[in-house]
Amino acid sequence: MSAARAGFIGLGKMGRPMALNIMKAGFPLVVANRSQAVVADVAAQGATAAKTPAEVASHAELICLCLPMPSHVEEVVLGPNGVLEGIQPGAIVVDFSTIGPSTCRHVAEKLAEKGAKYIDAPVSGGTTRSEEHTSELQSHSDLVCR
Repeated sequence: MSAARAGFIGLGKMGRPMALNIMKAGFPLVVANRSQAVVADVAAQGATAAKTPAEVASHAELICLCLPMPSHVEEVVLGPNGVLEGIQPGAIVVDFSTIGPSTCRHVAEKLAEKGAKYIDAPVSGGTTRSEEHTSELQSHSDLVCR
């Protein structure tokens, strides 16, 4: 049986090493980011480059987000060419961004309308722990998992 295809959006200081660790674990990975230079870098290491979050979502059963602000999560998921446009029923979005519960609930509700699940899984530990594959999951008091 082949590994589930994963997607990663947000290849910044935390996201890039997390994405590389997903590939090291044996998952095929499709990636997108505002900066195309980092997409090219991760693609050179074995990932498939996508131009938009919608493209990532259309090719992945598990979509990971690691974005800096709530507005970025809403734009990437709900905006034009966003995850919502390409997501398949049954797909799971795991959001490693550190954002508030209201944004999580709003995004989860919109994804649920498409038959997708959302998991709020903010991480801590900084870039060093991300590179070392030792970041810790945090949780909000009302973790959203639909």
